[in-house]
Amino acid sequence: MPTTQRIPQRFPRLLALVPCLAGLAAAQGSYSVYGSGCPGTGSGLGAPNVAPAAYANQFGGSDNAIPFWPAPTRYQQLFTADQFGGAFTIAGLGLRRNDSATVEVDSALVQLEIRIGRTSRTPATMSAVFSDNFDPGTEVVVLPAGLVEFPKHPAAPATDPSAFDIVIPFKTPYPYVPGAGQNLVVQLVQDGASMPGYTYVMDAAGSASTARLYGSPASATSGTKETGYGLVMGLYALTNHALPKLWSNQTPQIGNDFPVQLAQARPFAPAVLLLGTSDASWSGLPLPHDLSPYGAPGCALLAAPSFTNVRSVKADGTAKVTYQIPLSLQLVGASFYNQWAVVDPTANAWGLAFSNGGAGSIGQ
Repeated sequence: MPTTQRIPQRFPRLLALVPCLAGLAAAQGSYSVYGSGCPGTGSGLGAPNVAPAAYANQFGGSDNAIPFWPAPTRYQQLFTADQFGGAFTIAGLGLRRNDSATVEVDSALVQLEIRIGRTSRTPATMSAVFSDNFDPGTEVVVLPAGLVEFPKHPAAPATDPSAFDIVIPFKTPYPYVPGAGQNLVVQLVQDGASMPGYTYVMDAAGSASTARLYGSPASATSGTKETGYGLVMGLYALTNHALPKLWSNQTPQIGNDFPVQLAQARPFAPAVLLLGTSDASWSGLPLPHDLSPYGAPGCALLAAPSFTNVRSVKADGTAKVTYQIPLSLQLVGASFYNQWAVVDPTANAWGLAFSNGGAGSIGQ
């Protein structure tokens, strides 16, 4: 494969790669992820266990905004144990849009706390009193109260039921080992958002395997119970063969710093962030390029690696490169692409694990 060259964290050489765009009206920057990575040996989110299980491969046929609506809300949802294949460690929660959603919703920071526990109650016997629904000693705060970024929801309906639009990793994974007659309870406490009047409509379904309870305010002690109905949730299993994850919660703007993050990588490993101006080709090589022939099955090169930045992964599997984008109108509208490559000797024969890709457009 062609060799690469390193560059500092600034973008000066991109000036020669894009046309002069002086005189453009103010443009918004953007950054989105694309494609998929391949497994390494870091810890993180594995496959989701979808509940109710009947909707793992199809939408639920309904939608609902509770608890992600303007009123601060305490929300519990019970799932029967037969919805899961047995004991597993829950490391994150996924929520998805419905295939009938046609309203665009801007991104927002949502104040959220998540607790998980076991219960001897069933959908029929779930109590209208929140504290009654956790068996003693089983309730765990898996995500302490804090701000969680909810992405922008496009107006186009969802088309892939396997895609969870909102994925929330837990600070403390929950080992779900149900005892005889024990089911699972997930509690969400939503206490406001950065966008007044926000409403996120999620996929929901009717099923005898679930029931829910909700009440306002966020400190409510009792609420309204609905049996046989609730959100479709993806409960992500903890894995030690996670896909390295590229992400950023900011957008690139001239004159600003722009961070590109890495998560779920092998701790203490060297990691290289690739940067280029194409996701279609690199030195005559079509992209994406399958890396299986090099000993990395399931891996693909997604971004032209014209420039590189090397980092050491931290103990928690994370790393970051912060680009300092010059205050130059020539960069407005310039597109760039990223991908992380992580040195991971036991991941595959090539010894590299790759992340998903990131596509950016510089704004002002």
